[in-house]
Amino acid sequence: RKDARRRLESAGMLSPKIKLRNLWTDVRSASDTRLRKLAGSHAANTGPRGDDFGPVDPEARPVTLAPDRESPTLRLHRRKNGSIVAVELLNSDGETGKVHFFDLAGEHLATFPRLTALHYAWFDLLFQDEDGYLICDSQFLADTVAAYRREKVVTVQVLHNTHLGSESTSPFAPVTRSKWGIVSQLDAFDVAAILTRGQVDDLETIGAAGPTTVVIPNSRSFTPIRREVERPAGRGVILARLSPQKRPEDA
Repeated sequence: RKDARRRLESAGMLSPKIKLRNLWTDVRSASDTRLRKLAGSHAANTGPRGDDFGPVDPEARPVTLAPDRESPTLRLHRRKNGSIVAVELLNSDGETGKVHFFDLAGEHLATFPRLTALHYAWFDLLFQDEDGYLICDSQFLADTVAAYRREKVVTVQVLHNTHLGSESTSPFAPVTRSKWGIVSQLDAFDVAAILTRGQVDDLETIGAAGPTTVVIPNSRSFTPIRREVERPAGRGVILARLSPQKRPEDA
């Protein structure tokens, strides 16, 4: 986390006011008290022990994969002392099913039935029942955020690139598979922030946009440029990646 912060700050991409948090980094560094607070209603005294999945190994990497008899693969999370703090049971597609938590003594502490339940518990712990905004710009977590409903939390899903194929010329063209999870449930978010007005128009044409769909505003306003020399239209230099998504033919 420190390396990521240093890299982003040196590139001028991160404000000092922003705090970076990572779910699994938090879990691996959490005390037993904080783990129990995170577990909440999922706390349970019965279940496997941490050492059932492997011994304490200070030399082991923080995250490792291991085979299992009941689940195709396990993802083990270890504390700095090498003890196992959490185990994810992965299915044949590599997706997380159950998640077990263990205390410092290796005793079973909690079981989350699915990763989404852990995400919600972590969100709740971060917000601490205060007013806040949950802004998601990931297409992979859209389903998770869409179903997270808290009275004091405003959910925002960002769609910052096209939802249609690069060769599409009609708003009725098929939605890309990666964006379908967002486009099909825009009304599930408190706010759906879309890249351009034209894209919102396309979404409204197919009935996907609703009253909470907005265009991402410019971060700053610009004063009009006063031209010292008139330049003929159609002449100039374009510095761009020549991919269909950049639409260089329209520049």
